[in-house]
Order: sequence, then structure tokens, then C-alpha cells
Amino acid sequence: MDKYTKLHMVTQGGYGTIYKATSSRGVQVVLKEVILANQEEEEVQVTRKEAQLLSSLSHPHIIRYVDHWETPDLLTIAMEYAEGGSLEKVISKRESHFEETEALKIFVEVVAAVEYLHRKEIIHRDICARNVLVCSTGVIKLCDFGVSKRMRSVRTGSLKGDPSHFAPELCYGGKYVQFDQSHWGYLQLIYMINNDQGGRTLLVGSSLRGTEGQDLTSSFY
Repeated sequence: MDKYTKLHMVTQGGYGTIYKATSSRGVQVVLKEVILANQEEEEVQVTRKEAQLLSSLSHPHIIRYVDHWETPDLLTIAMEYAEGGSLEKVISKRESHFEETEALKIFVEVVAAVEYLHRKEIIHRDICARNVLVCSTGVIKLCDFGVSKRMRSVRTGSLKGDPSHFAPELCYGGKYVQFDQSHWGYLQLIYMINNDQGGRTLLVGSSLRGTEGQDLTSSFY
């Protein structure tokens, strides 16, 4: 296994901490570290499953798995480094929306990644600009498979991911049917890419109840 040297922290959240790092061979990566003592067992299992799922994927528009390992204190996933950061951050820094050709390129590459997952019977369940990364070459990479599921293991009606990205039919109490939520994720991305309000989402509820209220009163339909 390569040895990795942390360069700096990228972000931190309840799921763990992301670092930019370099391997002993000089390859830049990101390390997702989860402190086991700070997590419930269910959350640790989510990260383990994310590593296993990511290791089974190989697609030009999905962030590349490098390695993962576990010590008594830490669970770490090493992944490809995308220099441009998240699409959400890129959008927030822009003063105007993307040109049509730029927006189409982003959308086509995200769809290619999701279609690959669907062929493998995997549902991402959290398609949003925060989980789309941009490489220095402009290539788009889908990331964050923490709430992804293989189709056979998804419970009908189960809700996972950011509430502001839930498909409206889920908030109405509808059943989770196959890959339908991906279509709503696509719509959210198109909207964020093409509006001038700093990447505002279609629905802005921070909780399931708040999102339900947005869905029931929204003027987007």
C-alpha cells in the first residue's frame, strides 16, 4: 500500500474529514477519513459499503477509487483528486450562468455516469451539484456514494440523501420506484447550472418537512 502525506484539509462534516494528500509516488489524491469513535456503527458500515461499492466501479465520469484501509481508530478511503472542486462551488463563484454548450457538456457527462450505474443496478440517490466534481481538464466526475444502493437492497419507500434534492413524488408519500429519483436529480442540475442565483436549488427545505412544504406549494409545476 502507498504511504500518503496530507497536504491540507478540504472540508469537514458529520461524515468525516476530507484531505488533499500526495502518495509516496507523487500522485495527488483525496483522503476521506472517518474517526470510528465519533461514529455510530451504522454510519461506519455506510462508509465501509461506500468503499466497497466505489472499488467495483470504473467509468471516466465517476471519481476513481484508489484504496481504502482501516485501523482501530480510522477508516480511510483514498480517491482521485479533482482539482476544480465541486460543481456547486464552481457555480457559486460564477457571475452568470453557463453557456449552453458548457451546460450541455456537464449534463451529458453526469448522465453518462448515472446510466453506467443503472446498468450495474446501482442507484446513487443523491445526485446534486455538491456531488459532481470538476477536473482541471473540465471533465466531470460523479462522487459520494455513501447513500448509494444496489437495486436489490433498496427498500421500497426508503429516503436517503439531501432533502432539498428529493423528488416531489417521494415527499408526497410515493414509493421509491427503481431509478426515478435520478430524473429529478437531472432536473435539479439543469436548473442550478442555468440560473443566476448562485446555484439555488429548485427546493430549498433543509429538512424533509421543509422540503415537503416547498413541493406542495412550489410554482415550478
